[in-house]
Amino acid sequence: MPSAAAPPSGSAIADPGTGRARTQYLRAGLATALVGGVAFLAMIFVVGAHLVQEQEQFDAGIQTAGVIVGAPGCCGGETRIAYTAVDGRSRHALEQLPETLGGYHAGQSVQVAYDPRDPSRLIPPPGSLPNAWAGPLVFGGLLGFLLLIGGLGAAVRARQWKALLAGSEWRPYRLTYVPMLWRFPGLVLVPEDESLPPLLLRLGAELKWRSLLLRTATGRTVWLAGNPNSHAVIALLPGPQLFTAMPLHRGNLARYESAAAKAREAHTLSPAERQAVIEKAYRRANLPILIVWAITALGTMWEPTLFAWLVLGGQSLLWGAALVRLRMVRDRELVPAPLTPAPPPPRALGVPDAR
Repeated sequence: MPSAAAPPSGSAIADPGTGRARTQYLRAGLATALVGGVAFLAMIFVVGAHLVQEQEQFDAGIQTAGVIVGAPGCCGGETRIAYTAVDGRSRHALEQLPETLGGYHAGQSVQVAYDPRDPSRLIPPPGSLPNAWAGPLVFGGLLGFLLLIGGLGAAVRARQWKALLAGSEWRPYRLTYVPMLWRFPGLVLVPEDESLPPLLLRLGAELKWRSLLLRTATGRTVWLAGNPNSHAVIALLPGPQLFTAMPLHRGNLARYESAAAKAREAHTLSPAERQAVIEKAYRRANLPILIVWAITALGTMWEPTLFAWLVLGGQSLLWGAALVRLRMVRDRELVPAPLTPAPPPPRALGVPDAR
């Protein structure tokens, strides 16, 4: 893999470390896609098998007209239905009806079926899922779908890296990470070869933990290969770790240049000013997490179903881990960093073919 002491020569893809990193990324993407695909197909299979079984049971029952006498509340639930069996007796039963756009109301007629061996028991109509199933199945299917899409995207990216690295050489640059609110982070790259211009690019779509690797690498040497006018690849030691860097869209250029200027000014802050800025950013990052958790907790107390409690428990673990991570990042940022060259002012940055 490239190192500052021994710059590589020839094609970047020929470097053994680069090849291993790309292969590992490709395998991880394919494995993630496989896990997601299996989970998504399992959800489809379980739901499909349940609906087929429901249809068979409904067809085997005695069908009759029923009337809703007790509609579920705003958050769903079972519906009380009145119906008359073949013996002429009127009965009431609770049943989970399929979701409809307009919902149900008292006095509405519905088609129901009851067990011929026990007329007091209604048979669930096709299209309904038990409450204990619906939430986990939807969550598992959605998570599987996201893993499938993300894994396939990572595999496609690894294939693109192969083409980019095959026709390019690694070049060393000094990195400055530029955080952006609600946008992809910016990357100021100052070449160690003074004959090349500095670059202002943005990071491609990455998982948060991977982008943090670049954030903590500010001031260090990274390696760039590919075409900065379209797509480039950044390599970070140790590992190596590979990342996609892309040119800026013309409409976002001013925002990124302003953020790069602020990153440059951060090098001139006194320790007290720097601590105040970090503490303010830490509080601003905590606030949305606490608000989302509070809204979820209030919703759970308003409608305390099993699924709601599961969601609240999952979010508590997720947001708790996020708060711990934020505190660790804050504490790390408060440690005085070694002096590194400040990035050049925005007007000196080379923004290749901003579109």
